[in-house]
Amino acid sequence: MTTHVSSLDQSLLRRLATVDHGGPWVSVYLPPVRGMSGRHAAADLAAGLLRDARTALAAAPWQCGGNDIDRIVTGLAEQLDTSARLDDQGLAVFATTDAVESIVLPGGGPAEMSIGPRPDLAAAAEALARTVAFHLLVLSQHRVELHRVDADGIHPLDEVDLPASADDAAWFERHPTNLSVHGGSQVGNGAIGGGRGGTSARDHHKDAVIRFVAAVDRALPAAVHDGPLPLVVAAVAHEAAMLRDTRSHRDLVLLTELGSPERTPVATLAAAARTRLAPRADAEVSALLERARSLAGTGMTISAPTALYEAARTGQIDTLLVDPERRAAAGVLERNASIDAVAATLAHRGQVRLLPVDANADDLALGLLRY
Repeated sequence: MTTHVSSLDQSLLRRLATVDHGGPWVSVYLPPVRGMSGRHAAADLAAGLLRDARTALAAAPWQCGGNDIDRIVTGLAEQLDTSARLDDQGLAVFATTDAVESIVLPGGGPAEMSIGPRPDLAAAAEALARTVAFHLLVLSQHRVELHRVDADGIHPLDEVDLPASADDAAWFERHPTNLSVHGGSQVGNGAIGGGRGGTSARDHHKDAVIRFVAAVDRALPAAVHDGPLPLVVAAVAHEAAMLRDTRSHRDLVLLTELGSPERTPVATLAAAARTRLAPRADAEVSALLERARSLAGTGMTISAPTALYEAARTGQIDTLLVDPERRAAAGVLERNASIDAVAATLAHRGQVRLLPVDANADDLALGLLRY
């Protein structure tokens, strides 16, 4: 079975954390592809990782046969070759003899490959943890959509009664008896398509667009305007600026670099928005490291590998910190133990972060306990 997954969410990681296919799993991470030179570099990196995977699968402790190695490596190669990524996206591919999972990651770290008893989800979990929740307004004259984007995916807010297009908004202005639809009488007294004496066709069109954008703005709920989540508006620059100027918003982000969103998949827009919002996660990292330091010596942290896995398996770990440098230098047994701890933490809806572990020098991971 081969599955290609184009977006990352919490439910996907939980599913991968609980797969029951027998190992070994090969987990490959590739950084973003930037331009044609980046594509060539990524192809070279992928070829090297596949060679390393073939060698490692044949060696102890896995000692796979040739047919199994071919099945795994072929599945990896197909996903690495066919993945369509934007310049700011990395790629994670997890493969065993009977399954291949491919995930486009927001951002993405350095190229790496690991082989273990289950998918190595640490880097994917780190990418997910840096995902900021937000509202996404797709705004164009022929397409208006509102979504909530968070760690669990993209959720259309179909219950919000937005005009579907400029023509839709204009129709309701010309039929003011439908007061409960698209803002009703608040939208305006004249038709969006109505002109003013002496104005040019260009002015007439600009006025119509301004009124359309204002209608969309008025139809947005207060929780979107002034709630805790950022509002990201995907639109061409002048229409995004019109919405910005209509009223003040608590936290407004204009996503205009992709141009008109009329034919752009919402997943692509959401990925670009996540990249714009990623720096906000840095403040959360500082707070998390301070929390880990404050819990030291209180009995609310655990780092011994066996006890750490047992706590993760029973759902006691709220947050698992995995030291990226020690993880890269770890031996097979130690790394596999950390892969199991990561999976168990994710299976119980815990958070996994790749951050320096401020504990004993040999500790690969540190668990912050729920209780």
